[in-house]
Amino acid sequence: MVHDDEKHSANEKRFYVLGHTDPGRLLFVVFTIRNRKIRIISARDMSRKEREIYRNYEKNITAFKNEDEERNFWASHDSIGYIDWNKAERLNTAQTETFSQNHFSPPARIPIE
Repeated sequence: MVHDDEKHSANEKRFYVLGHTDPGRLLFVVFTIRNRKIRIISARDMSRKEREIYRNYEKNITAFKNEDEERNFWASHDSIGYIDWNKAERLNTAQTETFSQNHFSPPARIPIE
């Protein structure tokens, strides 16, 4: 969940993020973008209210008419907020068949303006 931090953006545009680490630690992170690089201003554990907001934040993925429509959607949307990555299972590719070019996985993106 990325949002503008309008309250603290007097000198430069700032953003805040509610998210989690791979082990599941819930974080509130404030950052800005300088010279096309992300600069972390602060990071801390989420408050109780922020945890509640984060856990209740879930978007519905629309039904796609075809694979091209789905590919275009994921090219412009962050999967966080649509997919609960805490419930995801790691895939051991050494025990699977080689993926063909038809397989597609959505990219995780941080918007840079």
